Amino acid sequence: MNWRVEAIDVKAAPGLDELSRLLQSGSRDLGAAAPMVRDLDLEIGPGPAWTDEQLGNELEAAHRRFGASDASLDSLRELRAGRAGCVITGQQPGLLGGPLFCAYKIAGAAALARALTAKTGKSVVPVYWCGADDSDFEEARRMWVWGAKHAAFRVEMPQAWWSPGQRVGSIDGARVDGLENVALSHAEASLPSPGGSLDFGERMQAFHLRLFAADGLVVIDARSARLRSLGHDLFARYVRDHEKLTAALLHRREQLKERGEPVPIAANSLRSALFILRGEHRKKLDSHELSRLSASAVSDLAASVVLRPVWQDALLSPAASILGPTELAYHAQLAPLYEGLGVTACRPAPRPHVTVWPRQLPWSMDPSVQARLLAGGTFTGEALGDMAIPSSWTESLSDARKRIDAALVELASALESAEAERTVRTARERLDQELDRLRRDLKAPAVNARIGAAEVWRWAPDWIAVRGTPQERALAASTGWQRWGEGFPSLLRAIGDGYLRGLLDGPSTSMVAFEGAADD
Repeated sequence: MNWRVEAIDVKAAPGLDELSRLLQSGSRDLGAAAPMVRDLDLEIGPGPAWTDEQLGNELEAAHRRFGASDASLDSLRELRAGRAGCVITGQQPGLLGGPLFCAYKIAGAAALARALTAKTGKSVVPVYWCGADDSDFEEARRMWVWGAKHAAFRVEMPQAWWSPGQRVGSIDGARVDGLENVALSHAEASLPSPGGSLDFGERMQAFHLRLFAADGLVVIDARSARLRSLGHDLFARYVRDHEKLTAALLHRREQLKERGEPVPIAANSLRSALFILRGEHRKKLDSHELSRLSASAVSDLAASVVLRPVWQDALLSPAASILGPTELAYHAQLAPLYEGLGVTACRPAPRPHVTVWPRQLPWSMDPSVQARLLAGGTFTGEALGDMAIPSSWTESLSDARKRIDAALVELASALESAEAERTVRTARERLDQELDRLRRDLKAPAVNARIGAAEVWRWAPDWIAVRGTPQERALAASTGWQRWGEGFPSLLRAIGDGYLRGLLDGPSTSMVAFEGAADD
């Protein structure tokens, strides 16, 4: 499968809030999170955690257990030896590989790592940080899958599989394996399964190791006890200074609010950045509990979303991080925490935003039409129908409307009666409705004749956006294996290359990936 990836106007990109559009266009800078990485002359250095022997042995054992490629094992060896830097991105586990945008994030990290390697002459590798320590079950429990009959259906883990406060990565892998296999059977598809021997978080890592085998991807699990132990000094400093750090964070939040900037981290969440672990469950410590925390309890601590980026940057020293729009806004709020703890923040960059466009459907270069095409549902259907009507038909309809309207205006003038004018005005409105209906009725044969695939016409609006949710967020990454098999990595490579062009030279990292000439 050959792919053509083109940048699109950010105004047309689906699912982006106003801040995301401003960030992608380069017209907004979030201070600590300057997202536009326009040069590659970055200092590349190994993070202290990579050269820790115990963590290195743990990572190598995990990669071998997950079936990592030789390229991934080579990347890990380079990191352990202190000879490589990294570009990082992350996401919590999700069913069937999580949402498509997780794969796109990693594709962006891999592309930037390749570019940094070429520019600096030093090995730079992509790293996927699996947020298996997260306890947001509602975000992780469900995913849409594209069915064999061109319809999406939802897969969902039962509530009983999880208990409040449980880290989602520890959900029983055997149960997940059974659920995913049932879903794939309905989709008439199959995936190389890691089986039930891996838990939910490990399955996510194994999936992406296979997907990015040629890119030398390295994965790291945020639940790692050794990784947490390497952060004990950072956690202890945070506990010691947490009142001062909290005051600085709250002040920063108010400054951003006054400037009209987004503040996705609530004030209450900024008051404590640590959980305490009890087995596979975690409990958020409040500010009073932090004040009374003993030194011996540091070994049971885990970072919240507030401290996690600082912990990650301190231990892994990534050259850059590929972030979603909300994550970018987080970074803008966390500048005082980086400064207070003496940690240098890596260079953040906005993630790729992608819609895969079926090769059978027409496309428009008009951003206003593109916005309708990418909206999904009736918006996509209407836009496709309008595009499918031959221009000669549109011109003839327009001429007919003008002639009819002119004739009725002339009639009303000739009758010289207010009541007659009202009657003619009502008739004009009804005729307008009938002409609009005629235009809609003409769309179906036009679409079938021009696109040559009525089936595609029926399912395309749902493929573009599932129930109004953009394709990349709604559909599972397994969709790529279902539709393109071993051609899916080539799509991700094309997306990565297009993303890099947009990041360094263009105004946007929003893209449309057009399917090539080969059959699906």
